Formats: sequence, structure tokens, C-alpha cells
Amino acid sequence: MENNVIIEKAEDTSTSALIVDKDDWKWPCFDEWYDNYYGKMERRVKVESININPFVVIYPRGDKSYVEVSSPKLIEILRDILPNKKPFDDIDDDKPKVALKAQDLFLVMEKLKDAVDNMTDLESSIHLKRLVRFLEQEFKQTIKAREVMIAHKKVSYEMLWVFYTEKLE
Repeated sequence: MENNVIIEKAEDTSTSALIVDKDDWKWPCFDEWYDNYYGKMERRVKVESININPFVVIYPRGDKSYVEVSSPKLIEILRDILPNKKPFDDIDDDKPKVALKAQDLFLVMEKLKDAVDNMTDLESSIHLKRLVRFLEQEFKQTIKAREVMIAHKKVSYEMLWVFYTEKLE
């Protein structure tokens, strides 16, 4: 896929919309923590990003990372693939957003890759490819460790989650 940057300007406005379809696009990441002084959760941008993002990655302090998906098309794809439908129950139709554990997405990564191959909608395909690329990068060490454990036919207790998927057929 070649890198494309298209700038569209509507005839009746002075603003331009930047549409980015680049292989080197980087998903936005945030550090998240609870601020005792203000009594609320705080977020700080971890990686600079463009304004239009199908998902963002949150790294809470002392916890596992999760992905906030805001692309309606990507949400629909994930709803069909993920075995646990509970995160999709309370989605607002006006501003769709769903928070999913990155580990849960990793467990269905092969199904996501298969979905990319069968995708006909360009926007959905791009969003899903970006999500798969994030998962491959985020879990690079986990994938290597899984391959070693399979080769040696031994699994550590900490890595059981890699092989067991709740409610997966």
C-alpha cells in the first residue's frame, strides 16, 4: 500500500480536512493516572497524533493497557468478533466509543487478520489494519514467548492467558 495524504477543501468553507492513509500512521497513546489533588483521572498524551483516529491506546499506571475505539465501523467489526459482548451494551449512537482491554484484542488477533483479508470497505480495512499493526507491535514479546512455549511444550502460569480465551469457540 502506498502512502497517501489527501487534503480536501469544501467549496463553501475556509477549512480543510486532512485525510491520512499512511502505513507509518501511529495510533495515539496516553498515560493515565488518578490525581488525588483534583480528585479525578488525568491523561497526558504519550505520542503525538493526528486529530482523526479510529482508536487510542491508554496506558494506566500499574494496570494493563486498553484501547478506546471510536470508529463506528471498527466497533461493529469488533462486536462481531469478540466473544464478550458486554462492552458494547452501553454505546452512545451519537458519539460511539468502547474501551477494550488490549489483551482481549490480542486473543482474537488472528480473527482480526482474517477479517482484514475479507474486507471490502476501504475505511474499515484501514482501521482494522492499523489495529492489527498496533497489536503486533504491542505484543511482540508475548508472541515470541508464546512461540517458544509452544516449541518446548511448556507454559508458565503468567502466560496462560495467551492460550485461554474466555467464551471463545
